[in-house]
Amino acid sequence: MKARTSKSFSVNLYVPESFSYKDEAVAAMNDFLTPYRPALNLEQPTIGDTDPSICDILIDIVIQQHVSICSSLLEFLMKKQSTV
Repeated sequence: MKARTSKSFSVNLYVPESFSYKDEAVAAMNDFLTPYRPALNLEQPTIGDTDPSICDILIDIVIQQHVSICSSLLEFLMKKQSTV
């Protein structure tokens, strides 16, 4: 996103502690999002393909790029940094 604009922007990064889902619901949403993936240069994700470390990677990127983020995540970040 940062490469596509010189204006301020924010991202909404939601990191659940745990989650559950139905394969059918994920497949339906993937089908809905398919037309948008080429424009954003995104690959089609595999259902059930999760990596717990991706949360840490995403948070590190947000911090490194000085991106403004939603306040609901701030509590999570402060807990991660043991400041709460």
